Amino acid sequence: MPVQEKVQQNMVKTIQDNGMEVPRFQELAQAQSAGSLREVTEDLDEIEKFNTIGQEVMKLQQDMQGEVQGIIEKNDLPAEKFDAIYMAYNTSPKVKEKVDKLLQEDQ
Repeated sequence: MPVQEKVQQNMVKTIQDNGMEVPRFQELAQAQSAGSLREVTEDLDEIEKFNTIGQEVMKLQQDMQGEVQGIIEKNDLPAEKFDAIYMAYNTSPKVKEKVDKLLQEDQ
């Protein structure tokens, strides 16, 4: 299982295990980013729960970044080349299709 999928599953599990549904967590995260968290909820317990979950989710993301960096270094792929590939994968449907096909063949 790719690193990002594993981490995404762990984030969902973390959110749910802490008593919040993913859509609500996303709604609160968007409100926090926009500086309007208090407009979305006045419930201090929910805000505290959201903050606790958010810290755990950020830790999972940081761990993933470290793991990805380790994989990149292990395969002697310069960071600049990885970034270029990653950007092309996320912006070009043609590149994404080709990479996904290669990954399927590799499994």
